[in-house]
Amino acid sequence: NWVPAAMRLYFYQIQFGASLLM
Repeated sequence: NWVPAAMRLYFYQIQFGASLLM
């Protein structure tokens, strides 16, 4: 199933953006 992988990638992108804002 590709849904969990997509959600994981999306969450990773959010974390990356947050780390850039910090």
